[in-house]
Amino acid sequence: MKNIATSRPLKLVCLLLLSVSATQFCRAQLTWGGDGAGTTATPSLWLRADAGVVTGGGSLAWNDQSGNGFNVANNNVGQVPTLTGSSSSFNNQPVVHFDGANDYLYNLNVGGTALIGTDQSTVFIVQLNNGGNSASLAWNQDADTRNQFAVNADYNSQILYDHGTTADTGNEIAANSPPGFAGSAHVITLQRNVSAGTIRLDGSDLSTSPSTFNLAIDNSGNGSLQVGGFNSAVVGGSGILSLNGDIAEVLVFKTALSGSDIGTVESYLGGRYGISVVPEPSQYATAFALVCLVGAVVVRRRQRSAARTTA
Repeated sequence: MKNIATSRPLKLVCLLLLSVSATQFCRAQLTWGGDGAGTTATPSLWLRADAGVVTGGGSLAWNDQSGNGFNVANNNVGQVPTLTGSSSSFNNQPVVHFDGANDYLYNLNVGGTALIGTDQSTVFIVQLNNGGNSASLAWNQDADTRNQFAVNADYNSQILYDHGTTADTGNEIAANSPPGFAGSAHVITLQRNVSAGTIRLDGSDLSTSPSTFNLAIDNSGNGSLQVGGFNSAVVGGSGILSLNGDIAEVLVFKTALSGSDIGTVESYLGGRYGISVVPEPSQYATAFALVCLVGAVVVRRRQRSAARTTA
């Protein structure tokens, strides 16, 4: 007599898990570029050091690969970053190097509505900070930064993420930089989803305080987009805060990506730049489902063998 009481439910559970995982996998294969991670959204800004970097004549331009034309550049003497053709810290991929003193790239006319949502955004930055306070990415419209979207990674040993209308009051979340942050390449993920804020490092959530946003940003009109540093003189202030290190890739989405999409992009960036990234739970589910299904088949075969022996 066949004993299927154990194998049939096990198979059904495994097939269900595999079906869910396959659905997530197929969804993750949706592409937004000829060479990019598969997500269900398209980036509003996409900078990568192996594409669109133009040097010469004492200038450097980094051309946006998203199709929005949010190119950034600088030709001011003493403020121009350099292109490194191959960096061992980034799996021998190219990076743009900023000197930590005066280097930065900018575009004075970037439309806010095309770049970010009023209360939603997702940002990925692949960078190495050699130490010291820095600005990695910023979009704002005035000198006192009361209407600002910005990433400081890091500043006073914290990773800061601004997205709102009043600087440092209701629009900024912060996470302590973990030991070993300086001097190593990382995949930094930041998200605003209405009031909820998230900061992740190499695929792991960091504890944030505060952890929520209170005020939406006014993204109407044009603002100044700056990468690798922030020169407040561009918007009427004074002083430059530059990254002391390298940036390999920047991705900005104007929406709050799903956890599955975040995991997809982090895995793509980690693999591309040789950075160890913690997999999303859905990726574990796929592996578990396959192991589970194989186990069910083995159990069934053993039961059949036992049945024949008994007969």
